[in-house]
Formats: sequence, structure tokens, C-alpha cells
Amino acid sequence: MKPLLLSLLLCVPALSAPAGAPKMSPEERARLEAARDRLAEAVRALPEDAASWRKLGQVHQALGAAVPARDAFLQVTRLDPADAGAWSLLALTHEKLEELPQAIAAWEACAARTKDPELAAVARKHLQVLRP
Repeated sequence: MKPLLLSLLLCVPALSAPAGAPKMSPEERARLEAARDRLAEAVRALPEDAASWRKLGQVHQALGAAVPARDAFLQVTRLDPADAGAWSLLALTHEKLEELPQAIAAWEACAARTKDPELAAVARKHLQVLRP
């Protein structure tokens, strides 16, 4: 079961990076950190803007910061519970953090909301691996 889960996680480079910061150039890190700071300001100014929360989560992901990424994706799912893509991002982040019950719940929410057959198949595969 664990080898399959690991192989699924390796398909998502931003989430499969080792703990801490992924390898990137200092310029790329600086660019992402500046984007993170701008997005943090944006969500403080407009806390109901799900798109900014999603971008913030993705930047945290790229920087290897899974906990703040999870928190941003949680906010997206609160603001737009119908967004299946946000549920999948949240589920992957829960997996990265080894929060398996939360990952299962997020994949179930993704599967229930998606109209995309490919995303539904991905959700089903993750659920097969994660469920006892």
C-alpha cells in the first residue's frame, strides 16, 4: 500500500519534495517568497477571495511549506465548497503531512463534487490506497 501511495505522490512534484524547501535557485526562491508576501497581503485585504487563497497555497506548496499550504487550501474549500480542484489540493497536502483521515475526507469531497472524469479517477485511486 505504501509503495503505491509514494508513487502517486511522486506524480506531484511540488508535494513530493523532501521536507523543507525544494531545490531551486536563489532567484526563484526570492520570486516565490515575494509572491507569497503579496498574496498574504491580498488575502488579508480580501479574505473572501478564494482565488487568492488558492494561489497562496500553491506558492506555499512550491516553497515546501505544507502546513501553510494546507491552511490556505482549507480556506478555499470553506469559501467555495463546490471547488473539486481545491479539495484535491487539500487532500494531497494532507497526504504530505500524513494526516490520512483528513486526506480521505478531502478525497471523498473531491470525488463527490467533480465533474471531471480524470479527477474522479485520481480521487478513487487515492481512496483505494488510503482506506484501510
